[in-house]
Amino acid sequence: SRLGRSRARRRVGFASALSGDGRPSWTLRQCSAVCREHRPEGIWTSHEPRVPSVPKAALRPEVAMSSDQAGPQRKRNPYDQLAYTYEEHVRKYQTAYSTDAIQEMWEKMAPVARRVLESATEEERADKALVLDAVRSHGGELRFASPELRADREVVLAAVEQDWTAVEYMAADLGGDREVILAALRGDWEAITFASEELREDPEVAKAALEASILALRHIRAEVFRDDRAFRQSMLAAALRDCPRLDKVPEELRSDSEAMLALAQEAPKLIRFAARALWDDRSFALTAVRRDWQVLDSAPTEVAGDREVALAALEQSVYALRLAPRELLADRDVALRATERSAAALKYID
Repeated sequence: SRLGRSRARRRVGFASALSGDGRPSWTLRQCSAVCREHRPEGIWTSHEPRVPSVPKAALRPEVAMSSDQAGPQRKRNPYDQLAYTYEEHVRKYQTAYSTDAIQEMWEKMAPVARRVLESATEEERADKALVLDAVRSHGGELRFASPELRADREVVLAAVEQDWTAVEYMAADLGGDREVILAALRGDWEAITFASEELREDPEVAKAALEASILALRHIRAEVFRDDRAFRQSMLAAALRDCPRLDKVPEELRSDSEAMLALAQEAPKLIRFAARALWDDRSFALTAVRRDWQVLDSAPTEVAGDREVALAALEQSVYALRLAPRELLADRDVALRATERSAAALKYID
């Protein structure tokens, strides 16, 4: 929300006689006005962002206001099924995720609407028109619909378009409906877990799942697409987009030399997830090091001890000497080449 973004741009930590606790919050413009003689940009970046304050009661979602009460917008967290305001949402996740990730999750969460079917009669829960109106406002209401309507394609599609988590309540047969699963995937990658085995081999569904997150790869029959270049491009694009942010690599990619080399170039520390079999291939190690010597920080010890690999790293930076084996550091030719590049090499040479 716009309000959430504006609050995230405030910083705390400046002393002020006007503040009761000595830690008021400021915008960049206010900081510049007060500190214009003392490099305000440097002062601004040295203080932490202000996190919206939340009453202690808000830390316990079970005592939060019901959706029928007046107050700030509330959205349902698909993982714990509890309703939160934006401030409660920030407080819940601020120590685990970045501001951008928290904001992205909030934008995907479905607003809490007044529930109609929860207190409806059996006859009303079997009324298609009534159920359609209900799920278009709150997709999760599908759970209260009659079994017949939870198997009705039109009703289910309306529900998942409003809230992807409604797939949990649809009839199992609809897990094989491409349009339903694609609609749910627009909400979250985890919708692929409700897809039938046949749909997990469908190129359009597989691509949509990867566009949502590389984490969907574990639920896709990737071996079916072994020779599909378009699928592979989608998979690599998803990995490059998500793995550096998640700081993890799905098991399915760890033995894939092309994927691991591309990821290591984007974020060298990700090479630590490479399968041991890849490191046993000397050409893989040389290619990885030639692209970025810093992968040696996460490579097996014997790889860093390989003379050709060490020299390839040294061509990029003398600081690679800190990972070189002792016999290489004692090599006169290596010492000369390193000191010609930088006197900093003397720190590592015997």
